[in-house]
This record gives sequence, structure tokens and C-alpha cells, in this order.
Amino acid sequence: MTGRLALLIRHAQSVWNAEGRWQGRADPPLTAEGLQVAQEAAPLLPRIFTQVLSSPLQRAAQTAHALAQELGIDAIDSDARLVERHLGSWEGLTKDEAQKAFVDDWTRLTTEAIDPPEWESPASAVARVHQALTEAHGQETGPLLVVSHAGPITCLQQHLTGGSAELTNLEGIWAIIEPESITLLGRQRFTTQHTTTGLL
Repeated sequence: MTGRLALLIRHAQSVWNAEGRWQGRADPPLTAEGLQVAQEAAPLLPRIFTQVLSSPLQRAAQTAHALAQELGIDAIDSDARLVERHLGSWEGLTKDEAQKAFVDDWTRLTTEAIDPPEWESPASAVARVHQALTEAHGQETGPLLVVSHAGPITCLQQHLTGGSAELTNLEGIWAIIEPESITLLGRQRFTTQHTTTGLL
């Protein structure tokens, strides 16, 4: 059985991206700019995809819809396992607000890269996304476009390759999905605009 080609892409700019707020499982929509940039990025995608799979959160679903329209794909499949990491009480806060509210956790996060205890663990995020993608291997044979979030995609990259870097809005990672494994390939951006804050 051959692997299935996939592109794992982060959603366009959301309202909370623009405000510099941690999002997690909260559900802010895209900004008008984010929607416009997604529509402008859509023609840059290769016209090879036969299926679009998306997180159900608005910012991902709206991005998926904009991209699917350009690709001529009518139906978008939704999978809750592709949502952003849960961030507990940090959701909705700016960096300044989090620094004041969680002094010790902020210090560990910024100096030692230790996630706050309220956050969903990287292992949990990897497990659910890995399961969603490997199950998608058997759904169709054509290339798969996956619209998700920075947190789970970068956690998966860290798990599979040992390295990760900030994923900007409408930046993706190509992958080969097998029934029980995933191989990550190169990264690619589909917009020249840096409309992101880096917050999950």
C-alpha cells in the first residue's frame, strides 16, 4: 500500500491572532484580512487535492472553505482531533496579561520552554492528530489538504523530527501518510504576508 500525500496547513489570521491573544480551544473567527489573504492564497495551492479535512474551529473551517472553493471541492470533512491544544486559563490572554497572571509558569515557559501545567501536553496533541491523519489514509487515495493549527502541527513535527519552528498563518508542511506512520517533508508558505503573532 502506497503512502498518501498530504499538506498540513495552519489557518489564516484570526481576530485573536491580530490582538495577540492565546486561542487554544476558544473559537474566534478569521479577521477580514485573514479571510482575504486565505482567498488570495488559494490559487497558490497546487490543484492536486481530492479531499479537504479541517479542524471544526471557525478560524480553520473558514480557511478550509476559502481554499476548497478555489480547488473546486464542495464538501469539507471536519475532525475534532485536529483542534488547537487546550490552554486552560491562558486562553484569551495576551502575553502581558499571562505574564502578570502566571509569573512562575511564564518564567518556565520563556526560559526553559516548559509548558504550563494547564496546557494540553504535546504527547496528547500528537496522539490525536496522528490518529486522525493515519485514519484519513484509508478514506481516499488522492492528495489530502489538512487545515489545522500551529500547536498540533508543530508538536507533530517535534515528535517526528526532533525539531520545530514557528508556523505562520497559511504555512504548511508536506507529509506522506501511511496506515500507521507519517513522514514529514518540506515546509511551504502560501502567502507573502506575515499575519501572525505566534500565539497558539
